[in-house]
Amino acid sequence: MEVVQQTKYLQLDTIKQGITSSYVQDYAYILHDKDIKEDGTLKEPHWHIYLRLKDSTDSKYIAQAFNVPEQYVNRVKGKWLDALLYCTHKNSPDKYQYNDDDVVSNFDFSGFIAKTKAKKSSDARLVEIIDGIDS
Repeated sequence: MEVVQQTKYLQLDTIKQGITSSYVQDYAYILHDKDIKEDGTLKEPHWHIYLRLKDSTDSKYIAQAFNVPEQYVNRVKGKWLDALLYCTHKNSPDKYQYNDDDVVSNFDFSGFIAKTKAKKSSDARLVEIIDGIDS
């Protein structure tokens, strides 16, 4: 799940309380305060909070935990890795690139990203070798 909300509506203490909910398995959050609009001005500072849940949980309960309207809670489209990459915009090179150190998580964020990228890279190489053998 993803929660996105401007800092004027969602404070850090509420985030810290929300991530302690019993259904949260893993979390990662970051403050995006350097994003640029198309007109060249700064976007309003906002939080991106990514949650991996222990079990299926209705978005209304997540909204309640973070004290935000339910419209600011979304199911992540894609994989957990894709959501994590978006924390720092690693998968959006046209956007401001945040540091891994800016992400707060209950797991080794940088290590997870590096390990997953290395696995993808070795998997791609394996596919390349098999395709070479096939041809």
